[in-house]
Amino acid sequence: MSLEEVVVTGTGVVSPIGVGRQAFWDALMQQRSGISVREPFTELDSPLRLAGAIRQFDPRQHIKNRKALKVMCREIQTGCAAANLAVAESQLDLTQVDPNRLGVISGAETYFCNPADLTDVYKRYLGQGEIDLGMWIEAAVRDVEPLWMLKYLPNMVSCQIGIALDARGPNNTIVQGDASGLLAIMEAAELIRRGLADIMITGSSGAKMNLVSMLYHGLAEMCRSVEDPAEASKPFDLHRRGLIAGEGAGMIVLESLTHARRRGANILAKIASVASTCCTAVSDMQSAIQRSITTAMQKSGFSHVDHAMAHAQGVPEDRVEAQAIHEALDSTPVTALKSYYGNLGVGSGSLDLIASVLSLQEGLVPVTLNYQHADPACPVNVVHTEARQQQQHHSIILSQSTTGQATAILLSKDV
Repeated sequence: MSLEEVVVTGTGVVSPIGVGRQAFWDALMQQRSGISVREPFTELDSPLRLAGAIRQFDPRQHIKNRKALKVMCREIQTGCAAANLAVAESQLDLTQVDPNRLGVISGAETYFCNPADLTDVYKRYLGQGEIDLGMWIEAAVRDVEPLWMLKYLPNMVSCQIGIALDARGPNNTIVQGDASGLLAIMEAAELIRRGLADIMITGSSGAKMNLVSMLYHGLAEMCRSVEDPAEASKPFDLHRRGLIAGEGAGMIVLESLTHARRRGANILAKIASVASTCCTAVSDMQSAIQRSITTAMQKSGFSHVDHAMAHAQGVPEDRVEAQAIHEALDSTPVTALKSYYGNLGVGSGSLDLIASVLSLQEGLVPVTLNYQHADPACPVNVVHTEARQQQQHHSIILSQSTTGQATAILLSKDV
């Protein structure tokens, strides 16, 4: 049985630097940062002060079923909105699509509750400065919204998209840390390659800036307060200060090449190859990243790529990825887009991939913001100062999780 080729026919973006493909790309070309001071923490000298927050996003403009919004936390809303944007760009006529051959796979994570949602409930059962557990067990459950749990389940991004689009094909959720976005796209592409679906809506939605999430994961790697928020995120730079938390979602429409051509779709890029590796010790992460790159390159048959989208977060560990890229790709131009919007958790990988798709389309590689001082420990050819203009045929997108996953997706403009 011959395997299907898989192509990208639509992109959807909900990000700190813009909602929609054009706004997102314009911000990258104008080198406009989406990192700013969070209003409640203006005077606080803490990592909580800065974030890559989504501005001017009204989910009602993108999600038709208003009742469904009641059981969607912000991450689910942004994921569903990004999916609808991707479907619209692809010009899919869902009335002409076999719903049994249409599926959804999203990358997700633990979606934490906003503390304000339960503040009033907590206050009702405070005794002498502490929760009265007896009263809580007996009565507090009645005060919590009955469908509260549904708002935060990671699988609800895929489920809600599937319901909205009447997608009856494969439906799954990948929860593997920051690498989940690319892992979801890999699985979706593989289902199409094996002939199990014609179309997959895939990508990811995440956030690092939820207060509960920040406290749960800790603040050790996060950037401390700086004078200019736009200069806070410095991937690969010698004076990098730590990661900035953000939020965002990116979704794409994948189709078999046969299906896309049959309906006359505008093909944006091809998934040329994918690779996923892991390590069991932090000291082996460089090897895992390097193997993900070399495996993807070998599977594609390409001798080089025109640019690499790096996972780099502006933390000391950027050097591990940089050294892996240097060993595998030598002087390939590298850019790191968390300098624009911070670490979006699971949402970062899919947004980086969309940026790479647009880069192939436009023949321009966005710069890495705030890269001013080269770090000898990061021997990579960082695109900075101005966008790199050159013929773009192939690109590679990288993403890693702190639990050891290393992923790489190689795109090609040539179909």
